[in-house]
Amino acid sequence: MDRMDQAAMIESHLEVEPQWQIAYQWWPSSSPTSEIPIVFLNGLGDTYHAWSPYIETFARRHRLQVDLRGQGKSLEHRLSLETATDFRINVETQSDDLAKLLSHLKIGPVDIAAFSYGGGVAFDFAARYSSRVNRLAFIVPYLMRLDRSFPLQRLWQWQWQTARSFRLIPDSIARGVEQGYEKFLTAYMNQRYQSRMQDAEHRRVAIELTYGIMEFNAFEVIDRLPDHSVNLLTGDCDTLIPQSLFREFWRRLPDSKRGLWTRIHDGEHALLEQKPELVEQWLLRIFAD
Repeated sequence: MDRMDQAAMIESHLEVEPQWQIAYQWWPSSSPTSEIPIVFLNGLGDTYHAWSPYIETFARRHRLQVDLRGQGKSLEHRLSLETATDFRINVETQSDDLAKLLSHLKIGPVDIAAFSYGGGVAFDFAARYSSRVNRLAFIVPYLMRLDRSFPLQRLWQWQWQTARSFRLIPDSIARGVEQGYEKFLTAYMNQRYQSRMQDAEHRRVAIELTYGIMEFNAFEVIDRLPDHSVNLLTGDCDTLIPQSLFREFWRRLPDSKRGLWTRIHDGEHALLEQKPELVEQWLLRIFAD
């Protein structure tokens, strides 16, 4: 990696596994007394450029924008290899890649600003690498698979798994039901993502990334998060994640882990695009000394 002067941006990538690399932009601080670096993690289907409006705001901080596997330049590189690729990447792999990148750049501990899908990665990273995390700013983060958002849905799933484990449902019928349900989910996600991702290949990747993160449940790691680290920004008009799930999360989050929860009454899911000035002011508040 070519070294530039201290204030210059470095754009590069790190090979984390054969044929897999993650792209990043590293912005050294303009201040001679640099503060804790900020890492920006993308939403599903986004690139690290989604955070560009916020980079100058934190010019006194080291800043790191990352395209994880399946995102932005990292995705384009993988697709250029013209080999069949399954993007059902689990969240542990994504956060391990982030750990490799921080080690490569010799930075840490860090503050993390994470949007949507990136929130799931940040939860896992903070739980498994807690000594490398200072504060977490979650913007409408992924918490658990959305077809389990409501307690009744989780009860149905438990009943289904129990019936299967006791062989109360013939395997052939159970497999048919589960395969049919996955086809339904895939069709739903394809329709949901179409307005933001018109390219069919990019939609396929986004759908597979969604399946990859579905095994992760943020409720299972909240006790391992750093103390006083969790800050949450949500929109009351979010049509993707129900507000009841955020309320349940905050209620179950130990007081020792809580920071600030801010709700935008007219906010939807794409807060980075819809409310950039508000998000900027909120991030400044969270990451203030």
